Amino acid sequence: MGLEKLRQVDLNLLITFAAIAEEKSMTAAASRLLLSQPAVSRALQRARMMFQDDLLVRSPQGFELTLRGRKILQGLEGLCPDGESAHAEPVRSDAGEEPLPHLGP
Repeated sequence: MGLEKLRQVDLNLLITFAAIAEEKSMTAAASRLLLSQPAVSRALQRARMMFQDDLLVRSPQGFELTLRGRKILQGLEGLCPDGESAHAEPVRSDAGEEPLPHLGP
């Protein structure tokens, strides 16, 4: 993906994709991100369209990454140094608004 296309990427889709990949469950990812399961499902559909790949497929053990999904997740891990998750825990804004994903240290 070129730099110009990268600028058009919705980071929320990447955060949601990473949560599903790590949790191996749509419901667990939704809970972790403080979103509804349908919202997580829609985000995955949008990410699939954006990358033109399934990214994650269901298996008896939960969601498994496709080859392209694995490469994307590896790229996301490079954005958060020290092995931290791209969304380790939600943090609240100062105004008490909805929690925001924690990015980085």
